[in-house]
Amino acid sequence: MARIQVIGYDATVHAISAYTSAFVAVYADLFFQRIVLQERQKETQAITEAMGGHAKERDRWLEAMKQINVQGGDSDRFKAVLAQFTFASGQWTEQFDALKTSSRAQFAVHLELYRSAIDQFRRIHGLVPSVLFAVRKELELPLDEEQFMKAYLASSRQQAAVLEAFMEKVKRATEEGERSV
Repeated sequence: MARIQVIGYDATVHAISAYTSAFVAVYADLFFQRIVLQERQKETQAITEAMGGHAKERDRWLEAMKQINVQGGDSDRFKAVLAQFTFASGQWTEQFDALKTSSRAQFAVHLELYRSAIDQFRRIHGLVPSVLFAVRKELELPLDEEQFMKAYLASSRQQAAVLEAFMEKVKRATEEGERSV
């Protein structure tokens, strides 16, 4: 691309510059969205780790209750251990609920990232004809622009349909998953 900017005609340089500028803007935007997603993943991981700790604590108190039953311990001690078991179980349940909420939010961010990537792809893809026309004109290569645009637009519609079908499948799968939770 650097060569084109050095030796290209004005129309070619402008078309390439518009394309690369749009590409850099898209890259920066999608990279930022990816950072947000990674932060959400850290949150989910922290919740999962906390759940593991609460599960161990719950299991420890459950084992203590079993031992009291086996040994025939007093009811006050059993009640105290049961209270600890109930507390640890409640903590685990709270973390599980937080995990479900966090996972749903993370998935929503994923979907938005997909949608944004598709939209950005379409925007950049729309700049291809101007680059192609400018380069072919500069190289004096014949091209029936009308025929090219017909084929290009047909291909673009087909790609859009495939991407929309993908998003619709994801949306349906998400809705079905939420109904089963």
